[in-house]
Amino acid sequence: MWTVSNIFLYFRLYSRLSNFRFFSPNKPTPFSAVAGVLRMSSKYMIGPLQEKAIEHLCRIYPTKFVDMESDHKSIRNEVFGSASDAPEHPILLLNLVRSCQVAKLLPWAYYAVVRWSFRDIVAGHTLPDRSVARLSSEDMHTCLLGFETLLTTQHANIKQLFRGPGSKCSSHSSCSDGIAEAYTRALEEHGTGLVAPLGPLRRKVNACDRCVASIKRVDLEQRQEVWNQLPSVFGLPPWNELLKS
Repeated sequence: MWTVSNIFLYFRLYSRLSNFRFFSPNKPTPFSAVAGVLRMSSKYMIGPLQEKAIEHLCRIYPTKFVDMESDHKSIRNEVFGSASDAPEHPILLLNLVRSCQVAKLLPWAYYAVVRWSFRDIVAGHTLPDRSVARLSSEDMHTCLLGFETLLTTQHANIKQLFRGPGSKCSSHSSCSDGIAEAYTRALEEHGTGLVAPLGPLRRKVNACDRCVASIKRVDLEQRQEVWNQLPSVFGLPPWNELLKS
């Protein structure tokens, strides 16, 4: 509701943003500043500032599958500045977008927490100032269920991805060995509890060009499907509804 005090606050905030050029494409804005503006603009329903803050976060946190292909580290520096200006832990991002009801960023925020650390989901993460970033009981429950679902999906996808040489393989024997080796290495890597089914295939596969091309195609299809289903993994509406909010 627009009251005299809200209008006054709006102009104060807008003046500060203008003076410091917050949210400028050519100037990074630390996460703490973005979070502060988003919380205040959400609380007092100052739409223009709220939209600016959300737009800034969407420069680095994906809401479309194609955004996954960007160089996260490079964009982080452009959006927030140095690594110390980015959020210390994705729990901070999840708590922010949950409290401010930024629905379209929730799937990625949940995913980021899940792939960070199982221990942090349960016990929280100790920040440099010794405070602890924690999930709410509801979000902890959501993340634990999501962790199990994504881990199961990841194992199934790895098995399908390295199921063997393709029908157009030019060297069946050597490709079988190379793909089997890649499968073993993938199981060892993900057997540590790492959950990252949206991560692109980076390991080298010792196989013919046709088999490698087939594996890359399946990998892309799998990751696209994981992305499409990501909201449902965390009990959220589908992407088309989230992006309208």
